[in-house]
Amino acid sequence: MRFLQLLDNKLTSFIFNLPHNPATDLFFLFFSFAGSFGLIWIGIFLYTFYKQVRENPAFALPFLTTILISSFLTNMILKPLFQRARPALAAPASDILLFVNSLQQHPILRHFIGAYPQDFAFPSGHSTLAFAAVVVLARYEPRYTAIYYIVAGLIAFSRVYLGYHFVGDVLAGSLIGWVTGMLLMKL
Repeated sequence: MRFLQLLDNKLTSFIFNLPHNPATDLFFLFFSFAGSFGLIWIGIFLYTFYKQVRENPAFALPFLTTILISSFLTNMILKPLFQRARPALAAPASDILLFVNSLQQHPILRHFIGAYPQDFAFPSGHSTLAFAAVVVLARYEPRYTAIYYIVAGLIAFSRVYLGYHFVGDVLAGSLIGWVTGMLLMKL
């Protein structure tokens, strides 16, 4: 277990300390914000629903069910159960300095410090929602599957790059969302 925690810390530190500049910070802030409350997925859902309504009006039920169940599981059950602090809040207690370049030193991020999440980190709700949505959307719009997975991956990666999550948080969230989506699609 200690090895996994050290690996998680090192990977998180490596990703967070990748070069930051206004362009990359804004790029990843866009994907992080687009993943908030499933905004990007709601937009894609509405577009897909409009296209699917003639062929498959029942499309909304699996999509909304998957999103609601995965979100409830992550935010209402698992986060309170594990109570893992976010990286910037856990850094002083960590034996590895996660944020060599602190949040305040990044050009764009310093303006968003007041918005740093204070809730628990594990698992990542953004990643859970992204990968749950991908499974359903890919089933109904298979030609866009690669694009959906790229967007979900960018959302998950943005959460580590911006210092909001550990790598383990986004991997667990991604897996939870994907498995929830797969199980519900089989039903």
